[in-house]
Amino acid sequence: MSKLLLACMLVIGISGCSPSAQHNAAQASDDASIIIQNFQSAEIVAHAQGLIPDSDHVFIEQQLATIGQSGKAADACIANATNNGAVSACITTVLNTVTQINAEGGTYLKSATAKTDFSLAMTGLETVLQSIETMIGGSK
Repeated sequence: MSKLLLACMLVIGISGCSPSAQHNAAQASDDASIIIQNFQSAEIVAHAQGLIPDSDHVFIEQQLATIGQSGKAADACIANATNNGAVSACITTVLNTVTQINAEGGTYLKSATAKTDFSLAMTGLETVLQSIETMIGGSK
């Protein structure tokens, strides 16, 4: 995810976004990475303590891998973007993936702990991605 957002910062810089918007977007990208890293660490500990069943743990790890792959695809998309609208479209793709994953978690996860924590992490990530889109002039 951090490469996606670094690439986003490069495109924003090239397209003439203000330094304060660049700083805010960079901070938001750091926030997104921190959300996912902290969630994954906490989920692993909760699973090891028996608070999250094996099936939920496997599902969550698969979804985090999907988010990582989505970030890599967005890196390539952003690298080829020629303007902020194109960058926004790349971010929208990741945002749509996270939104779908969040919805699937709500229906798949059986553990109340896993469901709540997963939803909070995905909603946090959605919020950060939406704020980055807003900073670059996207539609969300």
